[in-house]
Amino acid sequence: MRSGTYTVVRTFNTNVVLAFDSANSRVVICTGKGVAYGLGHGDVVRDDAIEAVFVPESSPRSGALAQALGLSDPRVFDVARAICEMAGRRLGLTRPEVLVLALADHLDQAQRRAREGIVVDIPLVWEVAHLYPAELAAGHEALRIVEERLG
Repeated sequence: MRSGTYTVVRTFNTNVVLAFDSANSRVVICTGKGVAYGLGHGDVVRDDAIEAVFVPESSPRSGALAQALGLSDPRVFDVARAICEMAGRRLGLTRPEVLVLALADHLDQAQRRAREGIVVDIPLVWEVAHLYPAELAAGHEALRIVEERLG
């Protein structure tokens, strides 16, 4: 449950905004389809437009994280969220949402490498397959989600 008012510090695109959370005196990242549409510095973010609020561990990192989210294809963020929810259910993770930002960045970079034809060799594939079969199955499901939603 969100509380307080989020005031725009900086918009990165229409789907990502760096905001000040007045109830908790901290900087947060708000995401959502059109969450920052028409907003500028000092404007209040509409609560009904917010899909997710991220609280960075430190304020200096918040701008970099928001900028990274702002540069990504917004669909990548949605796919990362879907994968984390699926992995949370399949693997019994207690807080899968903490992985969304890192996974979105990973997916964004993987797409870039694929467009550029860069192949990454992973020498531990066999060990992972045999030591972590549940995680591997979740990874295959994640790939299905990526193919279905991003092509």
